[in-house]
Amino acid sequence: MVNNPERSNNLPYFTRDRLLYSTNNAIFPGRQGDGIGSEAIGMILTAHAPRLDSYFHRLMEEDLSPCLSIGYLDCSREIRYAFTGGYSAPEGYERAAVDGRTRFNVGSVTKIVTASLIVKLIEEGLLTLYSPVRSVIPEYRFPDVTVWHLLTHTAGYDGIDEPWPNREDAEAYLRRIYAIDSRSYTPGERQIYFTQGYTILMDMIERLSGKRLEAFARECLFDPLGMKDTTFETPLLEEGTFVLPWNYETGSGMGGLRNAAVTGDSGLYSTVSDLMLFARLFLLRKHGDPIVFSPAGVDLMLRETTGGRFSKTPIAWRKSDVDPHGCFGDLQSPACIGHPGFTGCMLSIDPHYGTIGVILSNSPRIHSDWRNYNKIWNKLMTL
Repeated sequence: MVNNPERSNNLPYFTRDRLLYSTNNAIFPGRQGDGIGSEAIGMILTAHAPRLDSYFHRLMEEDLSPCLSIGYLDCSREIRYAFTGGYSAPEGYERAAVDGRTRFNVGSVTKIVTASLIVKLIEEGLLTLYSPVRSVIPEYRFPDVTVWHLLTHTAGYDGIDEPWPNREDAEAYLRRIYAIDSRSYTPGERQIYFTQGYTILMDMIERLSGKRLEAFARECLFDPLGMKDTTFETPLLEEGTFVLPWNYETGSGMGGLRNAAVTGDSGLYSTVSDLMLFARLFLLRKHGDPIVFSPAGVDLMLRETTGGRFSKTPIAWRKSDVDPHGCFGDLQSPACIGHPGFTGCMLSIDPHYGTIGVILSNSPRIHSDWRNYNKIWNKLMTL
């Protein structure tokens, strides 16, 4: 039996001809009979786990990130893997150890969650992909921009230099976005990353649902899925339960994000466990009772909707035949979708291989070269 000397609660588990063992029951809670979670054990690790553990320890030793939290599931082969290690800051600074319940600021991985709430409104008959933004936000200046344009970064904006607002500046931030009166391109002509488009989408969600983004997400996603450690609201974070992104230039955590406004494009705090619960929706096509998304809704979120021009689904990047984004693994299929975040985080879902994976860190250094994600996915795909 494979043994992990760092833990004393290893639980042997056999499935088919493969020997697996558990090291962290909290990191991947299963559901009875869903075919994905382990009913009694939680997160199961393959016999290859020590090799991967060494790989991730080496990345931290090379100072790529102060900490890492990784989750991976291959549903088709019943293989699961989890790793959590490191500290909130590099060696030499005041720091605290991270564990499976530590919440990370996932950066633009937030966009996947916000976009999925747009799909929920579509399922409720309140919106379509091609609804004009002005049909919900009358003060929006451009009548030719649709929900789809904002989701796919094709609304014609050339990007704006606007820092994330604090909570007190949230309304003024929206007004500044809506005051933009010119664009560089015709909608649909080019894809230029416009992160503030997801703040506009958040505003649409709140106007149509009559709820703040946190409340609507909790009602539709977080509570039904059991995502107890996920929130948009930084005031809900208790000290010691989360890590801030680490600024290598200043040698400090990005403390300003502690007071950041909810913007829909970034700033979600979550754990590997919670994000795996969300991602497995895309393998199951549904989740229990009540159903969180219909099978048709899940298919829409996995579907490339730009005619192959921009490799984008309504909620995420799509790898496609030649990865134009550079963040997917070479070994992942063209059907794989996902999104990275500036904090060194990424979520991926590969419906072809039946795999889901989560990379969490507090390191913009990882994000500075997207090939870092590529290498990690390649390593996980060899399980």
